[in-house]
Amino acid sequence: MLDEVAKADTDFSQRVAADPGDPAAPFDPDGTTFLTDYAQTLIKNSLFYQMQTLNNYTRGAGLFIATGEDADADGNVDEHEDYFAAHSAGMTAAEWTQGGDNAFTIGDLPAFELTSIYPEGAAGPAVDEDANKKRAKNMASGARLVSKVFKSVDEAVAGIKAEARALENSYHETLVDGFPLLRNLINRVSNAVTELPPSAAIAGAYAAVDANRGVHKAPANVSLSSVKGVSEVVTHAEQADYNVDTVAGKSVNIIRPFIGKGILVWGARTLDGNSNEWRYVNVRRFFNMVEESVKKASSRFVFEPNDKNTWVKVLGMIENFLLIQWRNGALAGAVPDDAFFVNVGLGQTMTAQDINEGKLIVEIGMAAVRPAEFIILRFSHKMQVS
Repeated sequence: MLDEVAKADTDFSQRVAADPGDPAAPFDPDGTTFLTDYAQTLIKNSLFYQMQTLNNYTRGAGLFIATGEDADADGNVDEHEDYFAAHSAGMTAAEWTQGGDNAFTIGDLPAFELTSIYPEGAAGPAVDEDANKKRAKNMASGARLVSKVFKSVDEAVAGIKAEARALENSYHETLVDGFPLLRNLINRVSNAVTELPPSAAIAGAYAAVDANRGVHKAPANVSLSSVKGVSEVVTHAEQADYNVDTVAGKSVNIIRPFIGKGILVWGARTLDGNSNEWRYVNVRRFFNMVEESVKKASSRFVFEPNDKNTWVKVLGMIENFLLIQWRNGALAGAVPDDAFFVNVGLGQTMTAQDINEGKLIVEIGMAAVRPAEFIILRFSHKMQVS
């Protein structure tokens, strides 16, 4: 039995290490094949060692008396032979574990006998009461051992079935855990350097900064996870030429490796590098966010009368929104008046002609860099004309 198990393990290893290009012995990646072989090996090993334990049990003087061909004319069994409640075909425990589909089931086991079977009315040998008591005691011990063996086997099979169901739901992990060669190949492929455009990584960095700090935070000095290196290393001196293009103003944000910090996005400038207002990515994106938010929030006033009552509501709504942004650190200034202003109304943002044409015009100023440095944002709504 041990030789068969060893041979099965060897064949299994050879299949794993086989050249995939060799049609004679390709590795079948089907998880079902792996689980079946694995389960069969576990069951055979379990049954073999359990039956071996039973065979090695010290029987003493006729502890197990088998039926059929295994007993002599007096019903005795040689205590030096390995018998296990012999089947009608005369199986030993080791043969039973290797019997496969031809092996008998637990229900086929014949009952143990304490004495030989004699024809009804026939006289047997003189009964030794002490020997019978000893046999009965030994038989009880044997019965407990048999029950324990089969209970252990039954639990082992149930455990294998449960594990198989769990492994079936984790096909990939099963193969990786079962085959070191496959695991090593996957690790080598996953660790291989692959050059990719930086767009996806930068978009992820923007999203992470937005979620953790806010749109107003510059997405610079941000570490890129899962990035092993850069295709070209740019020094600090070389980066100065990328920051400001005096001719076209097209700034380039360099991704640079730093010792002890990893791979960092080193810069947050826009392609409008010569502009004082829109030079930085965070300023441009913050103003985009405010404009979009205010437009969506004020769209509910489209069908309201274009008069002072509506203007006051719009003014209060926008000021409250910007006040929250200032408190979150998105706007510069020691007080709100230094950080932003909102104008709306006749003589401020609209003329009588604008009102007649159904236009609601709002003007917002925000200090994105320093107090008193306002960037003017102007937009309008088309009002419903009555």
